Amino acid sequence: MPPVKILVADDTTLVRRLLAQHLSMESDLEVVAEAENGREAVEMAVDTKPHVVVMDLNMPVMNGVEAMERILQVLPDTRVILLSAHEDLLSLGKLTGAVECLDKGCTPSRVAAAVRRAAEAGKERDKDQDSSVRATIDRMAVNAGLTDREKTVFLKYVSTNLTVREIASALESEWNIPVSERAVKSAIERLMNKMSVEPRTRATLVRSVMERTNKLSGGSGES
Repeated sequence: MPPVKILVADDTTLVRRLLAQHLSMESDLEVVAEAENGREAVEMAVDTKPHVVVMDLNMPVMNGVEAMERILQVLPDTRVILLSAHEDLLSLGKLTGAVECLDKGCTPSRVAAAVRRAAEAGKERDKDQDSSVRATIDRMAVNAGLTDREKTVFLKYVSTNLTVREIASALESEWNIPVSERAVKSAIERLMNKMSVEPRTRATLVRSVMERTNKLSGGSGES
């Protein structure tokens, strides 16, 4: 398994470097960036896309809560762990989106354990999301009367970043028959026609799937 990518943000250089060094010694963890203030943390998070951000609540330029909110706007799947020397402020972090809030006086081992919990929670959420998206695609395919092959193209088109050429190559391997780019494009046109997708773009199709998935996850039914 690839290591968990971590961004460490703290304005105290010694604390930041020691924590980053300790986390880097763990074989399943990798510190990909260090930031010394909140604004830098946001910029580095966007650049490195860490799985987990370990961030001090009290930092110059931009505090930890504001930095966390900006990071989660761009990277909603990233998990944030906030550290604070002020116990009465830790509840603030939980209310604003942090997965864990730790006393800054805790041991590096506790931080490492929190990082692992955060990463594992992210994996479980991804699995649940994948399952929900697949269920939505199955339902939409049935409602639109897609063939099995159109449904397979639909699944790859909206749940991966594969190009049409790459989808054709993948299907060729799965089906053990020649599959051309033209055939994939034709299948996409047919399924968009059957589902009345307008405008006929990949982004529109993906948005339609995600809107239906979120509606179902929220508990409202769909025929």
